[in-house]
Amino acid sequence: MRQITGQEVHAIYEGDYWLPPRCELLPSQLDVVQFDTAVNMGVGRAVRFLQASVGCGVDGSFGDGTARAVADCDPRATLAKYCDTRADFYRRLIEKNPKLAVFRKGWNNRLQALRKHVGLSTFGFAEPPDPADAGPILRIPDIGVDPDFDV
Repeated sequence: MRQITGQEVHAIYEGDYWLPPRCELLPSQLDVVQFDTAVNMGVGRAVRFLQASVGCGVDGSFGDGTARAVADCDPRATLAKYCDTRADFYRRLIEKNPKLAVFRKGWNNRLQALRKHVGLSTFGFAEPPDPADAGPILRIPDIGVDPDFDV
């Protein structure tokens, strides 16, 4: 892996995660969400999430019906529904198998970064802040003795 070239990486992403879920046919921003989902969860699941988000039959195969539904969709509403569908999927995974909760923060961080990248609000979806993520906590400097301040 250390010797893989940028061209090889591009070819893998394009051939395995951009073309199969038909990202090139999607409106701007929706293509990015579809691509990221394909990389993160697989092409079939990405297509099923897209199909559920545009309200067409969900079969994991991007055919004419899916293409028509995408062409007729409101891209902004579809983006929001797609990301919400993905968040719900993560939640259900953890409910089904609580051991997967160790991945919740990473999954949610990835999804929130994606939501932000495509211009969606992340309100209500973010994980509680983790103080360890803020870096080192600096010591508050001593201010000396203040006779008016009784400790």
